[in-house]
Amino acid sequence: MRGRILALATITLMLIATQGTVANPGGNGDSNRDFVCGGSCHGDPSLSAPSSATISITSGNTAFTGTAYQLDTTIEIDLISHSRILGVFLLSSTDGNGDNPEDHGWNIIQDPSGTSVNYVEVIVPTNGVIS
Repeated sequence: MRGRILALATITLMLIATQGTVANPGGNGDSNRDFVCGGSCHGDPSLSAPSSATISITSGNTAFTGTAYQLDTTIEIDLISHSRILGVFLLSSTDGNGDNPEDHGWNIIQDPSGTSVNYVEVIVPTNGVIS
């Protein structure tokens, strides 16, 4: 009987300990990340699906070397998870090597959160539009 209780307690402890590592339903927070980070979860076909989201990116017509350049992004989402968290990357390639914008001489001056990282998480409002 003691062996059964010990085995049941061990299995229960293992299941509880692994549940937190399956996903990050509360998000990971803003930071500098690479494509491998996003691709490991969101690029895996068994963990993701095509999205009905519409992404619009606009910018000025003129860019000058060595000066700031602003990109404005609007994302419209019909269906979102119950947590309403959306993570957005700014990457300079999708091959996992040298994909951080700084690897190509870009500097993020300010992101929507007021910091300068290439990955930000936002809470999607009820109208489903993030700008």
